[in-house]
Amino acid sequence: MTQTPPSQPVLSVRNLSKDYPIGSNLLGTKPAQLLRAVSEVSFDVAPGQTFGLVGESGCGKTTLGRCILRLIEPTDGEIVLAGANITRLDAADMRPVRRDLQIV
Repeated sequence: MTQTPPSQPVLSVRNLSKDYPIGSNLLGTKPAQLLRAVSEVSFDVAPGQTFGLVGESGCGKTTLGRCILRLIEPTDGEIVLAGANITRLDAADMRPVRRDLQIV
């Protein structure tokens, strides 16, 4: 990973969303509806800054973290880490990236 210039965010998340299909039947004759678990979240984390996300149970905190780590795929949006867009990296390329990130 490259060093980040001081003025550039270490992590930048733009319009990140995650939808889950719900309500379809096994035969696929009933179309699935979409449940938006995370809706267009945007934020920056500056070098040396700690970011905390607080909210009610079931509001999407863990889903957002899992999307940023790409443990689950976001539906929309962009994730930039140290100036590199990691939104569409494959699983092998994401492994070393995850070493620099942590969700608790």
